Amino acid sequence: MIDTIICGNTLDVLRTMPDESIDCCITSPPYWGLRDYGTNPQVWGGSVDCKHSFNNTKTKAQTGGGNNIGNYGAFFDASEHGFCTKCGAWRGELGLEPTFQIYIEHLLETFDEVYRVLKKTGTCWANLGDTYNNAKTGNTNGIGKSGLDSSNQAPSYIAKSNQKIKKLSQNIQTKSLCNIPFRFAICMTDHGWIQRNTIIWHKPSCMPSSAKDRFTVDFEYVFFFVKNKKYWFEQQFEAQAEATMNRNDMMPPVNSSPKYKDKEVDSGVYAKAWSPNKSSLRQLPNGRNKRAVWRINPQPFKSAHFAVFPEKLVEPMILAGCPPEICDKCGTPYKPDFEYRTIERPDLPEDDPRYRPHKYDTTGKNADNPNKARRYCDTQFHGYKTMCDHNTTTHPGIVLDPFAGSGTTCLVARKLDRHYIGIDLNPDYCDMAEKRIKEIL
Repeated sequence: MIDTIICGNTLDVLRTMPDESIDCCITSPPYWGLRDYGTNPQVWGGSVDCKHSFNNTKTKAQTGGGNNIGNYGAFFDASEHGFCTKCGAWRGELGLEPTFQIYIEHLLETFDEVYRVLKKTGTCWANLGDTYNNAKTGNTNGIGKSGLDSSNQAPSYIAKSNQKIKKLSQNIQTKSLCNIPFRFAICMTDHGWIQRNTIIWHKPSCMPSSAKDRFTVDFEYVFFFVKNKKYWFEQQFEAQAEATMNRNDMMPPVNSSPKYKDKEVDSGVYAKAWSPNKSSLRQLPNGRNKRAVWRINPQPFKSAHFAVFPEKLVEPMILAGCPPEICDKCGTPYKPDFEYRTIERPDLPEDDPRYRPHKYDTTGKNADNPNKARRYCDTQFHGYKTMCDHNTTTHPGIVLDPFAGSGTTCLVARKLDRHYIGIDLNPDYCDMAEKRIKEIL
């Protein structure tokens, strides 16, 4: 399957993949109530052996709404959907469920399969937007002012989590955010995932909003999950301007006092958890650890896809979460090999952010002369080193996107010399993704 775009139902394709075969998953599922992608309706939940009888209705999704935040209630293209009157299964397109609870259930069903195929050292990154509940009573999809319209209640839905019949309803006031990303993240941790970060994708050039009674939303969420406490991760750094450097952004030496040993460790450097006035603080050699607010403009795409990942948004996820070298024999990922060293720089002024006091001169040389003992930290990258005893060939990690769309995740994975697997139900998007990737080969 590697280095291919697979056209098909995501769940069906994932179920054919072997356990623990994927190193990294990066995806953005269809947002709830945002738009109809024109794909064939799929059957979710219910009984596999049931001869379904669906009470088909019509639903519509909005065209955009700016900021990629759906206003569920402004509609366009119609799509058939409905519940089975026998087992409660729902047939329809992901994102057009009558309640967000059912939508989240369907997402969890998909990510349960992602959890299965992800390696123990794997990472998972999910971008998800929110939706405003602007529905009004009387819409043909049966969603009323405070949830499902009383005259058109959906039948009971069989939840996969406990196989008990649950009647789902929605009690959110009109114009309120549904908080779908956070509901999804909480449910993911309930299903066994470990959430490591909530990343804010800040979009400086976001689409303007016509709303006059709220602020324009210029960000989305990216959730970073893993399935084990120990996983492959390569620390990413970001430049820090000298004008903004201060001792709050400094770090202690690796061989710090034992009283800091119980603090969380990132790549061998102890996390900051003490007063900035300590003389033992030093600057990280490659700049500061990458922060969780990523300022990236949306990337325009002339083809027909509605929402496209910017390549710069995907790059740090792949670099941080997908190993470039894995042992062919045992499957152990290689780790980056950095050499940290200090270099004397007598010409550095004391106010230079790279300045290191003479106390760092562990050899005692020039200890009494700080003007000669001014030093700064330098780093050399020596590639990736093996973590096993096998002296064999290696292969790059595999990046999976179960909602590939126009294929940006797969495209960036190919540019960064990783393998990829993309899945999408829309054949037009699959053709689009394959064409984009072929252009860079």
